Amino acid sequence: MLIALIDDGIETSFVPSIRVKYDLSVGADGIVSQRAADDRILTDHGTTCARIIAKYAPKAEFCSLRIFQKQELRAACSQLLAAMQWCLAKQIPIVHMSLGSSQPSDFRAIRSIIARMLQQRQIIVAACSNSAAYSMPARLNGVLGVVADKELKDDEYTIMPNTLAGHNLILASSRHELALPTGGAYTTQVTNSYAAPTVTAAVHNILERSGAFSLSVVQMYAKLSEDKRGMIFSRPDFVEDAVILNPCGYPVLRQHLFFNYLRECTDLAAIRQASELGRNIVYLAPQGQGTSELYEGALLKNNHVMQSLLYAGSLPKGMECMLDNGLVWSENCCTYGKHIPVNQSAEPPVVVNLYGQGLEAVDTLCQLRDLSVADGYQCRGICDYPHSYLYDLEFLPRGISPEAAFSYVSQVYWPDVIISNLQMSGRIAPVDQDSYSVLLGEAGSYVNTLLLNNVRCLKPGYDKDDILLVYDEILRYFL
Repeated sequence: MLIALIDDGIETSFVPSIRVKYDLSVGADGIVSQRAADDRILTDHGTTCARIIAKYAPKAEFCSLRIFQKQELRAACSQLLAAMQWCLAKQIPIVHMSLGSSQPSDFRAIRSIIARMLQQRQIIVAACSNSAAYSMPARLNGVLGVVADKELKDDEYTIMPNTLAGHNLILASSRHELALPTGGAYTTQVTNSYAAPTVTAAVHNILERSGAFSLSVVQMYAKLSEDKRGMIFSRPDFVEDAVILNPCGYPVLRQHLFFNYLRECTDLAAIRQASELGRNIVYLAPQGQGTSELYEGALLKNNHVMQSLLYAGSLPKGMECMLDNGLVWSENCCTYGKHIPVNQSAEPPVVVNLYGQGLEAVDTLCQLRDLSVADGYQCRGICDYPHSYLYDLEFLPRGISPEAAFSYVSQVYWPDVIISNLQMSGRIAPVDQDSYSVLLGEAGSYVNTLLLNNVRCLKPGYDKDDILLVYDEILRYFL
């Protein structure tokens, strides 16, 4: 079984027993080519990862994709993306990455490729950041993210207790005894980089018995979990290249969709055709009883051709297992606020509360979020407007308090900035002295400005230039 190892290369002269089918290098220009004879590997990170995998999965065959060219073990995101794209195109069954990016500006492109890989049943194993900061791809839903556990040894691993709902993390041993070329042996250190190979070896051995692409990541997770705990998708990270079925014609901010959409269908004939041909479906379910049977019947009839489904609504009973690969997400999955992890970020995030109604307020939130990310800030948006998860925002459903959502987002993502827009009647965003409030349009008519600190008003009819000015004012205030 072939394993792609994206790292600093595998030095086969050091361990000739490791089988390397492809020995490739990814240049700064993103071009993937055969590693040159004079392109020496000066570090042993990837070689050690390969040795750990081979120790527990001796029949493994490797594809080495070298993106780290220097001893600092750093590379441009374009190199990582090129290596991942190569694995996608070549349909490598298992992809191992004892690396990742914590740069928010990298996240969109990484998620896009990972989603396409998941849809064709590639299994991705990635080490989480050793700093516990949010990083990709390990923390994407659908990736087997791994954290080292010093209490485990050799090939031991276990599913992390459900304190980080929706991230499906695996605890694994990173202490492995490896032979020295001069004789004797040494034990690898406790680090996530050397824990991820433990899981990759286990994945290889499972697929070796069942066959490449025989299991989706959901099914693989069930195989790895002794208690058969199901994989939790707190976010529909696996959606990409999707057709939007929108029978009620709900307004959609296409410019802010987190996924690449192919087309949007609103009339029944087009929806029936799309559901027959579409591989990845985003279905905006009609609200109310008895209004969606025609459309859901088409989905159920053609579920055998679908690779993924984002059901924008509450998924009816009987449809939970409509896809064999399990790549299904609905608003029923939004339980993250009920599971608050215990990790604490180094500093509390900056909080910006937007007061305004409708899609205009959501659009403003997305613009401010995108400006923050472009400047290198880890920024997360929280919103309770219908379908706001379509825009890479943390959706706040009924029954979950803003305080719980803020706490969860703060402790999972370690954000620099949280921007919230709560529109549901009776909901109040947490306010403290360090928050900044922005009143959008007519918001001043229903918001008690006396309770707010550091208020900025945008008059009705505000435009993009006004939003840029507000963003600059927020930066000046907090910096």
